[in-house]
Amino acid sequence: MYAQDLLVVVVVMTYACVAPVVIVPALMFFFLAQVVYRHQLLYVYVPTFESGGSFFPKMFRRWIFALFTAQATMVGMCLLKQGFKQAYSVMFLMVLTYVYKRKVRSTYEPVSFSLPLEIARGLDLDRAESGQEGQEEDEALHPAADEYLQPELREPAFVGPEDLFVEAKCGGGGGGGGGDGSGRGDGKGGSGEVDGGVDGGGGGGGPPDETF
Repeated sequence: MYAQDLLVVVVVMTYACVAPVVIVPALMFFFLAQVVYRHQLLYVYVPTFESGGSFFPKMFRRWIFALFTAQATMVGMCLLKQGFKQAYSVMFLMVLTYVYKRKVRSTYEPVSFSLPLEIARGLDLDRAESGQEGQEEDEALHPAADEYLQPELREPAFVGPEDLFVEAKCGGGGGGGGGDGSGRGDGKGGSGEVDGGVDGGGGGGGPPDETF
């Protein structure tokens, strides 16, 4: 479907400046195609998958190719008619078209190839709820997925996908324990009780003895 329509677009845009009468049958074709394809897509065809916008970059590149072809043909026609100013103007339009192409691709192409965060989070939650059954299914579909994995990546995650915001929890150690000045503190501070080391550790322990 897309190949036929894009071929018509390229042919019409290329020959529009040579024989403008070709625009009339092109308008009739696209008007009828809109009516027929809309009925077919809504009531006849059963979609087997959702592309999620992955076809957009390919179609956009072909539309830009058709526009470049039409502009190049127009430049040639202007040069044959010795319309040099018009030819230079169309060349400037070709530069603007290229800049627009780069801008659109850099803005929308990465988005079309990336999974949205909400869908990725939902998949993580479903996988976490499925438990062992989901893990066995993943191993059956991708037997070599965990053939080699860095040790850091094998560690269990300390934040689950259901945690949207993780509050920073600071230790509530008070300024309790005192030191006797001999390099040993009682380490009693806040909610914990730890024996101080020789360096006067622990909550608020005294400084170590500087005499050796």
